[in-house]
Amino acid sequence: MSQVPPTPPTDPLDPNAHSDAMAASLGAILDRVPGSRTGLPLLAALENSLRAKGLRTLATTSVETMARVAVQLDALPVAPDDTPMHALRLHVLERLEAPTMVPSSQARSDFGPGEALEVSECTMSDFHDARHELSDFMAGRHALAPTPTPHSPDGKN
Repeated sequence: MSQVPPTPPTDPLDPNAHSDAMAASLGAILDRVPGSRTGLPLLAALENSLRAKGLRTLATTSVETMARVAVQLDALPVAPDDTPMHALRLHVLERLEAPTMVPSSQARSDFGPGEALEVSECTMSDFHDARHELSDFMAGRHALAPTPTPHSPDGKN
């Protein structure tokens, strides 16, 4: 007789080790609720994707879609002891709360790798002056002369 090799133990801290259980639990709920696969197509797709890709599917799904998935998950009748479903919901919520990374080609900064931005404290009046200078610059009014103050109409003190 040939023996079946033992299944290697799964790492209990590896979230992908539990994606099959999450997919099975989600599938069981979708099977139990008539019409849910057509009425909740994102959850049906999530079930299939969890089986195929594991939890990587959450990282590659847009935040907008994940928000819709979270709403659909909230509509399901989940038993309090359904650990895989609660874990799946937690992973979805964590994905929604995680900061999204902007590809470097779309970054809004002119700073490149190895460059630094120097930040220092200033007074509120310095901040307001700098804000007005920036507004003038952005509006095309390059004010090189000192800004007049209420105490000095010509800008000189």
